[in-house]
Amino acid sequence: YFNNAGKTPIPPAVHNAGVVALDQLANPWNLATDATPAVRRLFSQLIEANPSGTDIAICPSTGFAMTMIAHNLQRTNVIRTNKNVLVIRDEMSSEVYCWQEVCATCGARLIIVDFPQREEETEEEPCWTKEILDRIRTDGTTIGVVCVPQVHWSDGSLIDLKLVSAKCAEYDIKLVVDGTQSVGIHPFSVREIPCDALAVSVHKWLLGPVGMSLVYINPKWHTEWMPLDQHERSRVAFQDEAFDAMPSAMTEEGYPSEFVDGAARCDGGGKKNPVLMPMTEEALKIVNGLNLEEARDVVKRITDKIESSSRPLGFSVRPGPRASHIIGLRPGTPKLKALLTPGKMVSIVKTLREKGVYIVARSGAFRIAPYLNTSFEDVDRLITCLAEECIEAVEK
Repeated sequence: YFNNAGKTPIPPAVHNAGVVALDQLANPWNLATDATPAVRRLFSQLIEANPSGTDIAICPSTGFAMTMIAHNLQRTNVIRTNKNVLVIRDEMSSEVYCWQEVCATCGARLIIVDFPQREEETEEEPCWTKEILDRIRTDGTTIGVVCVPQVHWSDGSLIDLKLVSAKCAEYDIKLVVDGTQSVGIHPFSVREIPCDALAVSVHKWLLGPVGMSLVYINPKWHTEWMPLDQHERSRVAFQDEAFDAMPSAMTEEGYPSEFVDGAARCDGGGKKNPVLMPMTEEALKIVNGLNLEEARDVVKRITDKIESSSRPLGFSVRPGPRASHIIGLRPGTPKLKALLTPGKMVSIVKTLREKGVYIVARSGAFRIAPYLNTSFEDVDRLITCLAEECIEAVEK
């Protein structure tokens, strides 16, 4: 299984937490204590935010979270005419659509940083970090927001967010990070990488279920940002059950509007899911117990073997720094480039799936994402299957 960047398998302890929670939900008089405060604290521990969890909002998806962030940065006049949004080429669409929307409504525009290219006149290794920093130096006075991942979702290309954060601060640019493809397997600290917001889907490297995104919101925004959807659970009055029991609680102005403290004011609406929450709590306990440096070494040995073993087939990887846990195999020879059209790549993915080998095609690459239980034997099987599908293009 090499699609952990799409969805990691649920660990047994997380699965068991879900079974217990579902049984309790079937008999709602037995519902357990709400796991939400623990989820906020555990995620804060992982990214070194406020230990109390007050910096963490909970949303139903990262697309929802990014839309909430984008709307708030527009509403606070960070994004406006001549204050644009910088993103990188072919980044995950849920990280981009929200900026397209707000730019279209306020006269701003997207500034798209293209894939790094090797320049013949220099021996310097091309990388995303340099391209982003150069673009900020060039257009910094017209950039209001930089929204980038730590790791490109298609091929594992790594961005040095410490440098990007420092450059954003120099130009008073707000930094928004999609940490979905890195947080949980690659170190990330809001102390070391100051940012305005960070959103992370829990069903990938956080080992959780589908249906939740955990969102760090910088404390400077806690009293200014608004939730994307208006609901009672973010209001102070409704934290007291007695308020619901009051007659005529609604005045001529409506219901009390005071928000709860901290990032929780930006939570998505509705009751917190009593099955997803305990599963996510258990998953975060597991992730917090990992030694990420050791974990990176384990998966790096796997992706290094994938790179070296695929090279004789004509595959290459994008130059520049790469995270340990994702690698993108791109056609490197003329024959392989001619063979691997987008449709052919999807066809190969389906054929491999029938053989019990799971990869995906993303932005011109076969994305391979192992995890800690991936073996060298798994890699050998992957390479054998790729060789069988690409045999007509393999250089003799």
